[in-house]
Amino acid sequence: MENLTSLSISRNQIGNEGAALLSQLTKLKKLDVGTSHIGNQGAKSISQMSQLTYLDICKNPLGIEGVESISTNLKNLTFLNMSYNNINTAGAKLISQLENLTELNVGCNEIHNDGIDSICKLKLLTSLDIQSNTFHASSVKCLGELQNLRLLNIGYNHVTPDLAKCIGELKELTYLNIRFNYVGDEGMKEISKLKKLTFLDVAQNGLSSEGALSVSKLKSLSSLCITNNDIDIIGENYIKGMKNQLKVCGMGGISLDRI
Repeated sequence: MENLTSLSISRNQIGNEGAALLSQLTKLKKLDVGTSHIGNQGAKSISQMSQLTYLDICKNPLGIEGVESISTNLKNLTFLNMSYNNINTAGAKLISQLENLTELNVGCNEIHNDGIDSICKLKLLTSLDIQSNTFHASSVKCLGELQNLRLLNIGYNHVTPDLAKCIGELKELTYLNIRFNYVGDEGMKEISKLKKLTFLDVAQNGLSSEGALSVSKLKSLSSLCITNNDIDIIGENYIKGMKNQLKVCGMGGISLDRI
C-alpha cells in the first residue's frame, strides 16, 4: 500500500491511532477521512502527509490545534472539506493560510464575520461552501471579491439584499445555493445579473412575483428550487415560461410536468 495516491476511509472509527498509521502513506495525494473520530493528535499525524492536495476531514473533533497543524503544514492542498468540525472563527483564520485552495467547505462551523473576512483572502477559490454559519451577512461584502467562484453555497445565513448585491458581482458563478435567507425581490434582481447560473436554490427568501420575474431572466438555468416563497399566479406563470430550459424545478409542489 505504500504506493497509494488516493484513499477513502470515511465513516469508520480509525481515531488518532489509525490516523498515525495513515501518515506512513507518504505518497498519498487524496485522502477522505470524514466522520472517523479523529482528534487533534490525529490531525497532527495527517499534517505530516506533505503530498496531500485533497483532504476531506469533515465531522471530526479536530480542535483548534488540529486545524492549526493542517493549515500550517499542508500547503499543497487545493481541496479541503472541514465542515461540521466546530472550527469557529479562529479556525477559519488559520485555514486562510492555505493559499493554494480552490475548493473549500467550512459549512456548519459557527464562523463569525472576522472568519469570513479571512476566507475571502483565498483568491483562487472556485468553490466555497459556508452554509449554516453565524456571520452577519451585511458585514461580509468581501465575498464579492472572489471573482473566480463558480460554486457558492451560502444557505441558512441571513443573507440580505445588500449581500445579494455583492453576490451579483460574481460573474463566473454557475451554481448558487442561497436557500432560507432574506434575499427578497430587491436581492433577487441583483442575482439575476449572474448570466452563467445553471443551478439556483432560492427557497424561502421572501420572493414575490417580482422576484420570480427576475428569476425568469436567467436564461442559462437548468435547475431551480423556488419553494416556500410568496409567489402568486402571475409569478408562477413567469416560472412556467422557463419550461423549455429547466430540467429540474421545485416550486411549491409544482413539477415540470405541470408547468
